[in-house]
Amino acid sequence: MEPRRFTAHNGVADSAQPWRIPPLPELPGPLGLFGVTDPADIAWLRATLSDASALCFQQPVEMDNPEQALIPRTHVLCTGDEPEDVTRRPVPKLQRNGEPSRIHTLDTGHDAMITKPVEVCALLLDS
Repeated sequence: MEPRRFTAHNGVADSAQPWRIPPLPELPGPLGLFGVTDPADIAWLRATLSDASALCFQQPVEMDNPEQALIPRTHVLCTGDEPEDVTRRPVPKLQRNGEPSRIHTLDTGHDAMITKPVEVCALLLDS
């Protein structure tokens, strides 16, 4: 669990509803809300955010269907500003199906679909 989310989880552990983790707060520029800094986009994003279940961060996902390894994947690496306490997981050189990993980079924050929608669409259509 990344440190920022772990801290949010600890903050609700003793609350009346310890299973609910509220959305992360907006950070000072240039980080904004998940990398979104435009006020209109932040207002829209805030309206869509909701609490998350603590179990989403405590229980590993079970992915035991061997067929899933055959699905080709494309990684979009967002290289914009990010909080200092966030560590990216490296993309493996090979996909689980043995093919080389396909990695595209976008100079934007976490929510690239909001900040760079045209570029994200182009990457998806090209993959």
